[in-house]
Amino acid sequence: MTNNIYFLYANHPVIKIDNRYFSYTKNFVDFFIELSKVSSNYNLILPCKNSLKSDVNMEDLVLLDVTDRVNIIEVRSYKGHFGALFTTLINAYNLKKIIRRKSIRKNIYLAGPGPNSMIFWLTYFVPEYKRVFFFIRGDTVKTVQHMYKNKWWGRVPVFISSIFQKRISELLLQDKAQVFTYGDVLKEKYLKYSENVFSIAPLISNDMIIKCESSDYVENFDKIRLLFVGRLSAEKGV
Repeated sequence: MTNNIYFLYANHPVIKIDNRYFSYTKNFVDFFIELSKVSSNYNLILPCKNSLKSDVNMEDLVLLDVTDRVNIIEVRSYKGHFGALFTTLINAYNLKKIIRRKSIRKNIYLAGPGPNSMIFWLTYFVPEYKRVFFFIRGDTVKTVQHMYKNKWWGRVPVFISSIFQKRISELLLQDKAQVFTYGDVLKEKYLKYSENVFSIAPLISNDMIIKCESSDYVENFDKIRLLFVGRLSAEKGV
């Protein structure tokens, strides 16, 4: 452990106000913050924008539980997919110097959501890394395809996201990656490349659903109410 150093990238931009960190949604940020508290060998990379209280509606923001135990590396923030693409290219180029300086005589490990442009660039800019840990919660290509389906240039972001997704399979084949998926469906998608793929229990699985045995279920079909929990993404089949 002492000879290893980890760089965790939370791809959701945060806002820094009075030396405190906020976000509109927690996304992967809260997960990586907690992970970063495990050891001083963990470094949290945050896309960050400094702001004043007067510039934002504080009621819309969620305070992130960042303590002094978390080693934070701030990088440029961005907006949108195309903003992320170019900004993470610059961020990754600048990060390579920081990563190499912090990891003298240590093994370098990278981690972050996938597919992701920042991790994509870092695997090329910091070729001496030992392994990348990807946390995958959906089929990004399908999601992007759905988001831009009515745009004449929609094939461009789909093509780019497919490149990032292909990079994960390449790293798995090279035994330079380990994947953690949200659910077994995504696990099967990546298992064909490597055995280093593990399923994280989804928020709701079949054995957690309470079956309704009441006869009212059929008689009052028109009164059935459905609850969907999750992102409204195409691959979820809503």
